[in-house]
Amino acid sequence: MAAALLTSLASLTARLLSASSSSSFRAGNPAAATAAVAAELQNLRAVLRGIRALLADAEERETREESVMLWLLELRQVAFDADDILSDFDHALLRSPPPDRNSRKRKHCQDERTEQEDYAISFPPHPPPVLDASFARDILKRIKEVMARFDGINRDRTALRLREEDGPAKPETHVLPRQTTSAAADLSRICGREEEKRKVISAMLADGGGEKKVVSIVAMGGMGKTTLAKLVYNDGRVEKQFGMRCWVWVSQSCDERALLKAIIENASCGGRCDLTEMSDLLTTLNRLIARQRFLLVLDDVWDAERIGLTAILDSVLSAGADGSAVLITTRNEAVAAVAAGGAQLMIKLGGLSTGHSWELFCRCAFGDGGRDPPPELAATGRAIVDKCRGVPLVVAVVAGMLYLETRLDYWDEVLNNVVWDFEEAEESVLRVLRLSYKNLPAPLKPCFSYCALFPKGHLFEMDCLVRMWVAQGFIQVDDLALIEETGREYVFDLMQRSLFQRYAEHIAVDECYFTVHDLIHDLARTILGTEAVTAELEASTDANCTRFCTTSSSYVRHLSATIGVETRLSQLTLEPDCKPDALRSFLIWSGNRTSYVPKFGAYEILLVLNFQRDLFEKPHMQYLRVLDLSICKIPELPESIGGLKHLRYLGLACTDIKRLPRSVSNLCYLQTLDLRYCERLVELPSDISRLTNLRHLVHGVIYKMLDGPVISISKMPAGIGRLSALQTLPLFLASRESGSAGVDELKELNDLRGELVIAGLQCIRGKRIGEAKKAELNKKKHITYLIFRWDLNYDDFDKNKEGSSQESQFKDDEDVLESLRPHISIRTLEIERYAGSRFPSWMVDISFENLVQVRLVDCNNCAYLPALGQLPSLRELEMLGMNKITRIGEEFFGDKGVIFPSLQRLLIMGMHRWEEWSFSRKEREILPRLHELSILECRKITSLSLYDLGMLKKLRVSYCGKLEKIDGLESCLVAIEEKGRTSNRAGLAVEEKGRTTDHAETSRSAELREVGLSERQRLPAALEYIDIDGCPLLPKISIEPHK
Repeated sequence: MAAALLTSLASLTARLLSASSSSSFRAGNPAAATAAVAAELQNLRAVLRGIRALLADAEERETREESVMLWLLELRQVAFDADDILSDFDHALLRSPPPDRNSRKRKHCQDERTEQEDYAISFPPHPPPVLDASFARDILKRIKEVMARFDGINRDRTALRLREEDGPAKPETHVLPRQTTSAAADLSRICGREEEKRKVISAMLADGGGEKKVVSIVAMGGMGKTTLAKLVYNDGRVEKQFGMRCWVWVSQSCDERALLKAIIENASCGGRCDLTEMSDLLTTLNRLIARQRFLLVLDDVWDAERIGLTAILDSVLSAGADGSAVLITTRNEAVAAVAAGGAQLMIKLGGLSTGHSWELFCRCAFGDGGRDPPPELAATGRAIVDKCRGVPLVVAVVAGMLYLETRLDYWDEVLNNVVWDFEEAEESVLRVLRLSYKNLPAPLKPCFSYCALFPKGHLFEMDCLVRMWVAQGFIQVDDLALIEETGREYVFDLMQRSLFQRYAEHIAVDECYFTVHDLIHDLARTILGTEAVTAELEASTDANCTRFCTTSSSYVRHLSATIGVETRLSQLTLEPDCKPDALRSFLIWSGNRTSYVPKFGAYEILLVLNFQRDLFEKPHMQYLRVLDLSICKIPELPESIGGLKHLRYLGLACTDIKRLPRSVSNLCYLQTLDLRYCERLVELPSDISRLTNLRHLVHGVIYKMLDGPVISISKMPAGIGRLSALQTLPLFLASRESGSAGVDELKELNDLRGELVIAGLQCIRGKRIGEAKKAELNKKKHITYLIFRWDLNYDDFDKNKEGSSQESQFKDDEDVLESLRPHISIRTLEIERYAGSRFPSWMVDISFENLVQVRLVDCNNCAYLPALGQLPSLRELEMLGMNKITRIGEEFFGDKGVIFPSLQRLLIMGMHRWEEWSFSRKEREILPRLHELSILECRKITSLSLYDLGMLKKLRVSYCGKLEKIDGLESCLVAIEEKGRTSNRAGLAVEEKGRTTDHAETSRSAELREVGLSERQRLPAALEYIDIDGCPLLPKISIEPHK
């Protein structure tokens, strides 16, 4: 922690030294004062370099010697103070005017980095300053005071016998190269639980005459209880058996009401539950799961009485259908005993066998599916595994520590430092985990320990955490544009070392969420020590105020508060028992966070109504870097927030804020402004262009379960195009309102990356059409997900003609979309409610070789589809609405080469005028990789022509009331050979009353008369699922099982 801070300080000092030595600085200040400041900055840099050389020995001895621990604490505090001084100096340079006050352009000075060890700065360089002489004298005084404290600490190293040549035996560690991380990769690291998995699944699937089942998994932390539960939960047999599955992580502070709400939210696919009365909660839960075969997983239950386990089990199991089950994981056998009344099985999970431990070790230490280590390391490796005593978490973490390390002396060092004591099992695990922390590369240490500020069980979003790391100055890079990417590499490195665990359930491919094991969270908490205070705020005895008190320690730099589930606060007051030094972080969390990703903005909302009015004016808040008030139901922020001049990260997601105070634009260092799911936000600050360091303006479309996509603001403020550092801007809204930005303000924002929704495109008509071309989307190579959205109904055109005909407005939309050609690096493209009659020419450009997904939604004026069949990499295509399309034929497929060479999934839905799907069968491949075909709610389609779909796995036809024939299906079939190959399925059948058997279902296609299947033909070997619904004129489908 201290090493990273001193490295950051060294780089900042180097730049400030360069700035203070410039000619313009000397021109604006007395030469003597300027020279003195420069000299002190030189001295400070030298001392930082010397102290940093001692840290390896000091941090190695910190846990063994209290005197060394106190020395490090003092060192950190003085380093923090030095950082505050330098930050004030840097802020003054940023706010000072350029020497030529008539110049409109600011010229940037260059860093003069002569030391290889000095990393690049955390912020862009500033122009040569003109500072007030009194400020220079104040800075000089403060630097001298800090230097005196540094000198005293430096002298203490002699008494502590700290030597620069003392250090770890291992070579300097570096951040690991990024590995491919996925749910499958995570499963590949699971070893030796096949028998336990078999027992649990057998108990849950056993035919017990309709009895309800409760299974408990009991073990100490780190044994893999949650991992085993996930193996069961995601097993294909379990998915098939249970129509509804629900996973809830149960925190130590969770009570019965909170647990019921979490189950309801999960069972309703993330819909928010605002109920508070127990009777209402139970009624809602019973309604959701009534007559469904239901699996509920309660992960990490601590206190059965607190959560009302017996009552919840009775309620869930009585409401669900016969065969419903509950799976509980716990460290406490007493919890399993409470559940034993209905428990079919209780598994006490022991350690892995030696063989399975070795297999897991090899997978984590060497990758490549667990190849054996080099012969010279094998004996040492097996000895290390023996010391891990079969605890999977320890095996994985220690192996991660050795990943890509092949020095025998380092393996020997790890072997000699792994200490195990069975009498205090979990404490022994912590000692082993701490060894892994000590061997982390220095840049990763503060990033890892910062996670202790979050509650146990927290679901981390990678990008949010990385932005906090950047705000704290933990990440130092040569190229500022790559700083977030470097942070992501840190996350994947910590995953590779098994300190972070990827959370894969229900997550989009391009997102990354992860969790931290409770024991690893405990480790991070011990590392932060007295520098952090984490507290749970319960309801105050004073109904009007809750007082957040720190401890008596003066070392506190981070405050993190978890609001109790039932806490109702009208005012939050920060009143330390004694004045701490300047805070760096202030975070507030919900006590009812559950371990699943909420959808449609369904976050738990806290009832925190407002803050103490002078909260942000307190002296210990003035150096705050990170302020996260997300999920607090606050209606406004005080103007005093503009005084947090060093704030880099402001999190306001899911709040009730309508407007930000004007003073927010004074936050000249602000890098991240998170406004996700702020449903009541009506506008962004009009002078947002003053936030010149803003990199992430996170505010976008809110997707609500019932209302669909909602945009709360009405315009983007003019001048937003001057925020040239912006990388994240999920939404750009075109508007006719005065003071709004035109879409041409996107021109200079070429660092934008990830998702971008351009909405309100119906506003760009007439004289404004030129804005679209000026946006220069074709230069934004980092945007991968692009959505174009028009927001007017077609019936509204007559009301908004602006003196032009409806046809001319359609033509305007065509010109706009043609001008908004994206960069060829685009991966996903969506076009919603486009009113033009033809799609742009660039959509079928084969140079879009990275384009893998296209969605066309309610483009109801287009009579013809573009030739998307020519796109070389397109894997998913969805077409919804499109009410003028009557025929899909050759114009859609194109006439060159393989047609849709990469398409795997095709969805056609709600095309109510579509009557015909046909194309000529030429000597060419068509849809050679199509796995899934869904045609839904296309009421006029009478026939389908399907040919050569040998890779088809899923065919779904639903609510196609006029469909009479599926033509050409026989060409997908494979003739039965006398020595035929084994089919992938035993057979398919359609039963009455909508009941389903092996991957066959029924859906309303009332006129379907014929599906061509001869006696000597069979479905493709890859086919797994057919869904043809409601065909009263079709008397029979007979498909014999393959032998």
